[in-house]
Amino acid sequence: MIGFETETDKNFSVTVSQNESNFTLDSEPGQEVIPFDTTNLETGEYLVESPQFEHDAHLWIVDLDLDLSVGNESIWTDEPFILSVDSNIPRQHLVIAIENENKTIISKESVSTDKSITTDISVDIPEPGQYSLIITDPKSGVRSVETVQVTNPEPPSFELDDQSNSIGSVLPLAIHPSSFSNTTILTITDPTGEYTMTASITTPRAETVAIGFNTYLAGDPDREGDLLTLDGSGTIDSLTATTHDGPLPAGEYTVTARAGPTGPTDTKTMTLHPRTTDSLTVYTNTTATDQPTLATAASIVDAIANGTLSPAESVAENETVVFGLTASGLSGYLA
Repeated sequence: MIGFETETDKNFSVTVSQNESNFTLDSEPGQEVIPFDTTNLETGEYLVESPQFEHDAHLWIVDLDLDLSVGNESIWTDEPFILSVDSNIPRQHLVIAIENENKTIISKESVSTDKSITTDISVDIPEPGQYSLIITDPKSGVRSVETVQVTNPEPPSFELDDQSNSIGSVLPLAIHPSSFSNTTILTITDPTGEYTMTASITTPRAETVAIGFNTYLAGDPDREGDLLTLDGSGTIDSLTATTHDGPLPAGEYTVTARAGPTGPTDTKTMTLHPRTTDSLTVYTNTTATDQPTLATAASIVDAIANGTLSPAESVAENETVVFGLTASGLSGYLA
């Protein structure tokens, strides 16, 4: 709806035309404004003529556009997402409503702009479900509706072997990041709460990454950078750990994986057993002239397997002596 206004107190008329369409509007006695309903007009340019006008005028009729789109690929509960509004409505005062599956409006707010723009609006929805996002221009009645599915984000999933880990071993973990984020905040806390290790780990979302936590090095500030190892794609972005005097205590440890930075969390517990020593065996080289090269643990194992080293109850002069210790909690030392 528009209006044609004159400053004279005399009756006046206005003609609006486009091609074969002509509209003649006459004022009523004492009427200074003639209303003109443009609702059903074809879009385009119209010629406006009147004896009261010094010059002919032109009127452009355009469709009012109000488009709404959601910028996020996934929409999570309690996590703001972006509504993009594209409109050619000038001096717009828009109303945004969020309607649940029961047709109940759970949220409504107004957004005002002084010109035709594309704008982004941040909203969040607390409960999962299907929602209708409705944006309306109250003056024209033009509106746009977008349906979205809101879900609870899944926390990172992780596995740990709680069967045979002991203090001093490398604790094996396997983490699959949350679809919410490819950053996982991993926290390991000892039974007393005195020792905590927290690491921020970035991994591909579609991959499970093996992680090793070296309990032998835990608590040593000089070896903090060696506490975690990744087997696969990913990076350890940050790591902090409590300084601990002596080995970590045995007992039940709490392992927490959170989708970073503030996403959902999964928590599990695992038991680290005390170190045990089962046996001690003395090995010597079989002949005094057969001196084995024992630079690594693997070379010692090979020497025992091929007979270069053999068990002995006594040691002769110039013989090489190797002590074979069968014990738990040594994998962290050897790593």
